[in-house]
Amino acid sequence: MLSMRSWMRRLPRWCVTALLLWLGAGALAWWTGLRINTTASLPVGLYRTVNEHDHVGMTRWARGAIVLWCPPDTPLFQSAKARGYIAAGWCPGQLGYLIKRVAALSGDMVSVGPGGVHVNGEFVPSTVPLTQDASGRSLPATVIASHRLTQDEVLLLADGSLQSFDGRYFGLIPISQLKAELRPVFTTPGR
Repeated sequence: MLSMRSWMRRLPRWCVTALLLWLGAGALAWWTGLRINTTASLPVGLYRTVNEHDHVGMTRWARGAIVLWCPPDTPLFQSAKARGYIAAGWCPGQLGYLIKRVAALSGDMVSVGPGGVHVNGEFVPSTVPLTQDASGRSLPATVIASHRLTQDEVLLLADGSLQSFDGRYFGLIPISQLKAELRPVFTTPGR
């Protein structure tokens, strides 16, 4: 078997240089607050952080905000990672960061069920949950009947993507899981 050093020597220099530049550009982008969304949860494109969570809970989140968040390390999210709904990453349990929109916050009345999501009595379009994923596997069913959110809870949804793994399937999330608010820099048109 080749050692790492001999393996690297066999690669063309341009390939090693390109790899190092790519990794450096990614690290610089992350450090400067740029994030890339490649999923259908929100428009595909480049986003920037505008409001990082200060780890003391002092950030004020707004309904409609796009947020970067860490899913809690629970069996539900580990199963979602194993199925490929979410990527591996740097959140607890080696779960990847997710990007969703805040649909409901403290004081909002929420209902989630087979008929879709209602916030403050209003139906949220494109929120009727699917019963199976694209591979025919059963999806988790979340039922929340007329629950007023506390200051520690938030409901996160995708922007109209029926296939997105969002609050229709995992329910309410502790607001402490939100890490940053994002704003679009450049996104693809059409959604």
